[in-house]
Amino acid sequence: MARAQGPTAAIEGSSSAEYLIREGIPLKYYDSIHDALTAVADKEADGFVYDEAIIRYNVKKDFQNSLSVIGLFETQNYAFALPSGSPHREEINRAILKFTSEPRWQALKEKYLGK
Repeated sequence: MARAQGPTAAIEGSSSAEYLIREGIPLKYYDSIHDALTAVADKEADGFVYDEAIIRYNVKKDFQNSLSVIGLFETQNYAFALPSGSPHREEINRAILKFTSEPRWQALKEKYLGK
């Protein structure tokens, strides 16, 4: 697979930028997600690497007719921090598991992030 010719848009200090640096992929920093996506839409950057949900939301909101989101290449998990021994841990875990297994979770994701 051929590498892109131009820079890849990134947000300075992000884990995405760190990944691009580690992989030796040319990058250019942008001040905001909107600026980075605008650079891709204007063909000033070959692509933008960042958190999938945030990209999907912004593309759906502002760039639906000019950009599309392709592929996920590195999964990152997120967590809630609670005090040690919190009595809410089990309740929160069960609520998250229950909600994310319901059809309305998929509907919400599609509403805000697209398909």
